[in-house]
Amino acid sequence: MVTVVIPEPAFRQCLDLIETGQTVYILCGRTECEGTNVARILFRRFVQDPTALSPSERVRTVALLGATGQTLPNGLSAVGGSLAIDVEGGQISGTYRGQPILRVMLPGAGMYSLEHLDGGAEEPISEALFERHSRSIGAMGVDTWRRLTGLRCAIVGCGRIGSHVAGILGKLGATRFTLVDPDVVELDLLTESDLFTQDDCGHTKVEALAYRLNHGYPYGSVGDTKTDARHILRAYRSIAGADILVSAVDNDAARLACALLSTTHCLVQLDVAAGIHRNDQGQRQMEGDVHLILPGDRCLLCCGGVCDYDRALRRLVSEAGSTSTGQSEPWWLQRMGSLKTMDQAVAGVAAQLLIDLVASRVQSSVWSRLAWHDDGRFTAERPELAARDTCRGCLCSRMGLGDAGIMWSGFPQPS
Repeated sequence: MVTVVIPEPAFRQCLDLIETGQTVYILCGRTECEGTNVARILFRRFVQDPTALSPSERVRTVALLGATGQTLPNGLSAVGGSLAIDVEGGQISGTYRGQPILRVMLPGAGMYSLEHLDGGAEEPISEALFERHSRSIGAMGVDTWRRLTGLRCAIVGCGRIGSHVAGILGKLGATRFTLVDPDVVELDLLTESDLFTQDDCGHTKVEALAYRLNHGYPYGSVGDTKTDARHILRAYRSIAGADILVSAVDNDAARLACALLSTTHCLVQLDVAAGIHRNDQGQRQMEGDVHLILPGDRCLLCCGGVCDYDRALRRLVSEAGSTSTGQSEPWWLQRMGSLKTMDQAVAGVAAQLLIDLVASRVQSSVWSRLAWHDDGRFTAERPELAARDTCRGCLCSRMGLGDAGIMWSGFPQPS
């Protein structure tokens, strides 16, 4: 089975061309989603003339057709697949390398998806489920709530901030999580998160958080939760099947790895960080940052999400070539401390940005910076984003490469 992933702005261009009767060709990357029989075919770029492609590129090309009996031009039967799109009905049919295409995911504003013609009707919301989430459904609207809660969220970093984000989304009704973190629960985490208890100490964070989400919630099981306690470099195929990548990590090397994965695999990235540090003058700074990065728009590096790219790259390359689990440094080597109040505020802003994206109120990448000042003031600002392809180490050229884009040693530029 195949899912095709096309960023929402690119899909709009496809529809404009299809409605004029043209056949649209897209070159794709590919990833295999671990633990499933689903392959993801990822939008890379438009192709003007498929006959000019090499044989290996041609079999990675998908032709997008209208749903009115349009067929491939002669001589192009060697392309990897074709996809007929019913613009009015919002349904699709097609194959890729002999496998049925069952879904088209459109990461971006609205987080819409198109399902196969045989997909059937949506299941009605039960009376009990509606009553439980009636306030959230009333605030969002039922269609937005359905799309939000139907997403698979990969959370990389399941400690103080990642667990808050998981908890918020779980209570909103999200049911599909992939949790990634190699660390274990330690005693100092218990004051920072409501989802861990002393019984969890010594267990991996992913095991403990999955248990709390599935069994310890007042609302019962959240459903389909997967865990991976490997370093992110070795867990990427667990993440590849997600729709959203929430990175709540505590070092720039892991943040850079998340940025690379979200770009190469066309995932929306929600990067969340908060902490208390001393600046160069020895003054205390209490700050949090939330980046919402949309595939095809920018990468996390364009949005100031990695402070020291060269250092992060050196560490990431070193970890890629070792058997290290990538466990975190002691927190006191990175910051003065953290506060649950700050972590919850930043997690709440992140979750609200995701809601606004699904509701189509957010149309492009966003950076929100929160600050708590010593005089009691709280400020929030939207720093200006760098232009695409101008940042140090920009990853945008890797969009849609899939597994082929994960070339760790020095991040060589793709052809």
